[in-house]
Amino acid sequence: MLNLKTLHAELDSILAAELDNASLRRALEELRGRAKGSFSLVSYRFARDLLERNDVGLRSFVLGVVEPYALDARGKRVHRWGANEADLNWILRFAEEQNEDDLFRSFFYAVHERDAPKKATKRIAAALATGDASTLGRELERLRYIVRFDDSLAIQLYESFPSLARNAILSGLPFRRYGDRGKSELLPRLLERVRHDEDFFFALYRRTAGEIRWKRDVARLLNESLPAELSIELEKHHLSPAPTSVGTVLAEVLEKRGTDGLPYVRKKLGVHRYGLGDGGFKRLQEAVEAVGDDALSAQLLRSHGRPAEYNAAVLDALNRGNRTRLLLLAGTGGEMNFPGLSFARVPPLEDKVALEMLSRDPELLRGPFRRNLFAGYRETYPRLVKAAIEREDHDLIDFLASRFITRAHTFGGGKAQVSAELISREFESLLERDASLFACRAARVLGQVPPYSIWNYDRLLTTNRLARLLYEFSPAAFLSSEAALVDLLEAPEIHAQRVAFRALSLNDKRSGAFAAQHRRLLGAALLRPLHRRTRAIAFDAIRRGASDRAAAEFFLRQAREAAYLPSRRYPMEELIHLIGDILMMHPELRLEDEKPRVFRERVSRMAR
Repeated sequence: MLNLKTLHAELDSILAAELDNASLRRALEELRGRAKGSFSLVSYRFARDLLERNDVGLRSFVLGVVEPYALDARGKRVHRWGANEADLNWILRFAEEQNEDDLFRSFFYAVHERDAPKKATKRIAAALATGDASTLGRELERLRYIVRFDDSLAIQLYESFPSLARNAILSGLPFRRYGDRGKSELLPRLLERVRHDEDFFFALYRRTAGEIRWKRDVARLLNESLPAELSIELEKHHLSPAPTSVGTVLAEVLEKRGTDGLPYVRKKLGVHRYGLGDGGFKRLQEAVEAVGDDALSAQLLRSHGRPAEYNAAVLDALNRGNRTRLLLLAGTGGEMNFPGLSFARVPPLEDKVALEMLSRDPELLRGPFRRNLFAGYRETYPRLVKAAIEREDHDLIDFLASRFITRAHTFGGGKAQVSAELISREFESLLERDASLFACRAARVLGQVPPYSIWNYDRLLTTNRLARLLYEFSPAAFLSSEAALVDLLEAPEIHAQRVAFRALSLNDKRSGAFAAQHRRLLGAALLRPLHRRTRAIAFDAIRRGASDRAAAEFFLRQAREAAYLPSRRYPMEELIHLIGDILMMHPELRLEDEKPRVFRERVSRMAR
């Protein structure tokens, strides 16, 4: 990635070369590839000039990189594109004329800054005054998410063009004032005006109604709604986002209507707990228990209970021997799911509670409550680890090892090293007694490490004794168990696979046989993304397995396919070296253009 000074210098040379349109785009594309994300910060240098050339290729390139925010060669922000405010306004007009709505929005903010919502509102009012639906529709789409409607403008828009108004008003609602906690209403006159439009009314109600009005409406529904209609009506009125008093309102629903309100409470279960505030949690918990819904009570504890409250409930169920209650309390709580990213709340078990569960019902600890053993900076389970070692509970020891093995001695993680060292000594003695059993159990530990859980591998090795033992100090031991190697090659975490690569790359007669036998698992390293150092170890393992004729043929086919991968970071020199080594071991696998050629006749003539 280029620094800004170099980027500006290279851009100057390209713009000064007076290239034709096609050559100019190729040069800019090449510079963009090397500059990465910082290229858009210099787009103010060329955006207007390239767009004025009216070339399709240059236009598509500029629209993909242009940004209203910029940095100069010294890394300082270029406010309003420096002295080129005329260019900034020109780009804005260009985006408006070409109906490039996303580009228009970003530059509209850059031109008007804090006044952007007011300016957008004035433009909408002017378009509405024309009475032209097409003009108004274009303005609404162009200024979506910028305009902020007030009551009068929203009512005027709805009465004139209701079909255009619905989505535009919902996307242009004003923001609530900081600190009012949703008590004030937004656009109250509009809400009363659209009461006859049921779908739009409730969509607007959920976004604009105040907390006071919502509580009043909920109380009315609790007194008037039939059992079959109650949950449907309550859901229609449920505010989004939910106010801070949602917990007390849900508790009131259950207190007054009992089981009739359970479908609504299950779907909208939520409690706002800030600092030491309760948020209505205890009241809601008592209401749920009074209704007798054990599953909802457990879900409430998992999703909104504090660790002390959750552990108290688990300990109480243990003392009463209520296994059904314990099974309901196990597992995750609330979730947040996004495309490619998800979060789940997992309340951790305390050391004393986990120890009590181990003595009374160890199967629960090994199974349903296993994910609640969050070994880290909050809980380090020293007594649980000692008890598991004394009881020789290998399943529990191996799981705890898979969690402590990822904890480095940073940000309070030093407490976890006490437990990690206890487990490490257990595995060290096992390695001395039985290498095959050590390999099986170590592979089971590494196979349970979640992917992407190691952020700084070098620091981890310097601070975690267990990580050094299993990841680095005993690769030869894994050759004593074929099942262990297979488990490592199929492990979800890359550092566990790296242990298998190291073992299979050792100068041992067993490594070549294992690598050849499991060539399909090993050959995947040729085509998947890997760190350069890890890929080098995998290449060495493949060389060991390529001594077998069938395995060499398979590895060679995979390597030739890898040579066409588009990745720029792929070590092509090492890959070609690997292909050459395989062909040297098995010359019969050479293709026609890979065979060496000796031009004897030509050499003899030159000799004369």
